[in-house]
Amino acid sequence: MRYLALALALFMQVPPEAKIRIAPPPLPSVPRAAAVLRGVRILDVRPDGVYFLGSACPVGGFDAYTALHVVAEAKGQLVALPNHGHRAGPEGASRVHIVWKDDKHDLARIVPDSADEAFLTWYPRGPVPLAGAEVRGVLILPPPATLAVPTFGTFYGEDDGWLWGSQVSGPGSSGSCVLDDLDRVFAILTATASWGNEGVAPSNMPRASVFVRIPD
Repeated sequence: MRYLALALALFMQVPPEAKIRIAPPPLPSVPRAAAVLRGVRILDVRPDGVYFLGSACPVGGFDAYTALHVVAEAKGQLVALPNHGHRAGPEGASRVHIVWKDDKHDLARIVPDSADEAFLTWYPRGPVPLAGAEVRGVLILPPPATLAVPTFGTFYGEDDGWLWGSQVSGPGSSGSCVLDDLDRVFAILTATASWGNEGVAPSNMPRASVFVRIPD
């Protein structure tokens, strides 16, 4: 993290025309889930260091969505870094800012600060799948590795404006893409939920991931 903080500090001072933008290759993974590693993670670059906030889902060179709670409390410069774990460097980083937010659905749209810092990879959009379909996402492993690894799940359906599924999630996964089996994005991950009868131990309660639909 110390190396990353130094590299990002230098990145913030380099004029756009001097930067070489190269997306690092994804880590080896299940071939049919490699696409989920093309997302980005969101960092908060402050004078006292670099803080990992969560993930984001690019849907175009100048357009990405994330969970609002990921970026709402940022105190420094928001930076989107290619989501390839410890192999990621500042070469493909993009300084970004919020241009739209939806407090009700915990959703925010972010764009690069400069046309020279477009996202290097992004996802085509797709329709909400049928209940029972496979969904794919990314899980951020705990430090010090902080690797991004594919995760699979089942789409449960929609209720009260929210989408539900069994995709595994964890700290750092908030704001990440939710893909269908054709690698099209239809939502981002925003939270987890559990439910059950009174008296049921929390560890035995059914759990689900909560998704929010990306606007058309």
